[in-house]
Amino acid sequence: MLAPAGDPAGLDVERVDGGFVLGLDVPLARREDLELGRRGDDLVVTVSGRSRVVALPGALTRCQVAGAALRDGRLAVRFEPDPTLWPAR
Repeated sequence: MLAPAGDPAGLDVERVDGGFVLGLDVPLARREDLELGRRGDDLVVTVSGRSRVVALPGALTRCQVAGAALRDGRLAVRFEPDPTLWPAR
């Protein structure tokens, strides 16, 4: 089960060393039933065949998914800046 579409509760973004982590509540989800995909500026989270499209915040649209972890009903998706879209300093 996913939180209802358009419900900002249970969704947060944290800046971490080297990128960002998007946290999303996915209660009752099991790792083997979870799929992630990217469609343009959206993250598509599918649990047991039911999908939720999450519009990514601006900074994350210029990042690549670098990994994900599911613990206790909470999905943490790690994003790293796409070097072709983030200018070097």
